[in-house]
Amino acid sequence: MDLRRIKEPRIPGAGNMKVCREIEMFPEIGKPVVLAIGSFDGIHLGHQAIIRSTLVKASALGGEAWLMTFHPHPRAVLKPDEAPLLISPGAQQLQLLESMQLDGVIQVPFTQELASLSPEAFWERLILHIPDLRAIFVGRNFRFGAHAAGDGRLLAELAENHGRLEVMITEDVVDQAGVISSSRIRAAVQDGDFSLVGKLLGRDFVVRGEVIDGRKHGRQIGFPTANVRPESRLLPPPGIYALRVYVDHQAHPAAGYIGANDRFLVEAHLLDFKGDLYGKVLEITFVRHVRDHEDFESQDALTEQIASDVRKVREILQQSG
Repeated sequence: MDLRRIKEPRIPGAGNMKVCREIEMFPEIGKPVVLAIGSFDGIHLGHQAIIRSTLVKASALGGEAWLMTFHPHPRAVLKPDEAPLLISPGAQQLQLLESMQLDGVIQVPFTQELASLSPEAFWERLILHIPDLRAIFVGRNFRFGAHAAGDGRLLAELAENHGRLEVMITEDVVDQAGVISSSRIRAAVQDGDFSLVGKLLGRDFVVRGEVIDGRKHGRQIGFPTANVRPESRLLPPPGIYALRVYVDHQAHPAAGYIGANDRFLVEAHLLDFKGDLYGKVLEITFVRHVRDHEDFESQDALTEQIASDVRKVREILQQSG
């Protein structure tokens, strides 16, 4: 399943995928349930392999394919200073999961109470509230329970004692540089290496955020920008970027700027676009890094450079299709 083919953003919950916020709220299915469990930040190629296996098994059993993830990220609760910058937060994650044709997602609130459960107590809660559970898929590095004491092997032992339930530990997906992981993707984004990011994700890198009021400096020099504060703070370094910006599900070519003074704001100049964007939620696809940030001695020099950047962005986007 190639998520690169998903060109138009989709609204989470607009399709048939069910979403519940607690294990205790799991609906009565009446058929076998196959469950993938993990953080699934980014839904990269490794995650996609786990999800594909879940879908195949559910189809073979005539059941439903579900995924359990946690919000916020467990490290944000257990070790806030080490919390990772999320690749696909919240609604974005649900959007991607829905595109993979899962029947449902359990987005469990990760709390200190949940973190304090022993692996056995977590297991008991799982099988109590999902009585039709027949198979579980996890990654090789999956951990659960207090102090991360449980792993895939313990999960398999608990399942074997329960009967009629199997646990599959999915092998890592690797490329020439090693295991495909969220940490590698975060590093590539922060390096502005979108070619590598695309290869690891299996799709383009996208951020999502609302258009907010700005200084309107771009408008004064003939290059108005939409100022977007992304939901995720994972962004490339300061500089100019070729973008595709989705407005009401319609893609528009754009030149993007991330400044040195505000690293968590994306200024997007949509090419040949007319309309009011204030208050809209935009999805921004980063296509390629154009140049690094630099300061200019005069407004004329800045305006001339922006015009050159816009020409370069047009060329890049035309070549990339």
